Amino acid sequence: MDFTSICLAVAATLSIQPDRRQFFRYEAFNLSCTVSGSFSGWKVMRNASEMFSPCEEWGRPNRSSCINRSVYKSDSGLYWCQSEQGECSNILNITINTGVVILESPALPVMVGDNVTLRCSYKERYASNSSSDFLAAFYSNGKFIGKESAGKMILKNVLMSNKGFYKCQHPDKGESLESWLEVKGNYLLQHIIV
Repeated sequence: MDFTSICLAVAATLSIQPDRRQFFRYEAFNLSCTVSGSFSGWKVMRNASEMFSPCEEWGRPNRSSCINRSVYKSDSGLYWCQSEQGECSNILNITINTGVVILESPALPVMVGDNVTLRCSYKERYASNSSSDFLAAFYSNGKFIGKESAGKMILKNVLMSNKGFYKCQHPDKGESLESWLEVKGNYLLQHIIV
């Protein structure tokens, strides 16, 4: 998708709760758009299954938010906020996994120096709750980076070199899809260090 053809400027921030890029089928998430000034004239949009559509066609609009309940594979796609004037927010790439293992990682960029938690979650088909109570293996850009109990790995004081694709693996239930972790420079911190 070429956003340069529809977006004149980035003038808003789209966030998601729970704060992650991967979801199991039948879960729900809430998208919120933060705009300087009035939200009037803005819509939460998505491009899923090669279809552009506003929140009211697939979710429940609520002022600057959009609730997407009981998601399915077809809800995988790109989400953003867009104004009537053609201004846009950041873009979130959300994946609905039809498997039983997902990686929970931040949807929005993290800053250099942050501690970032990666959580590997397993959910039996049709179960209501997921679990991370197992020894999970974690990978970065296809390279094994370690095993952690309780399905959780903490990346401490992340650097720009930590950005990349991450995935995790259950001991015998399979692995998650990959999710991109974006890291942005903390310019104030860099200036103080220099």
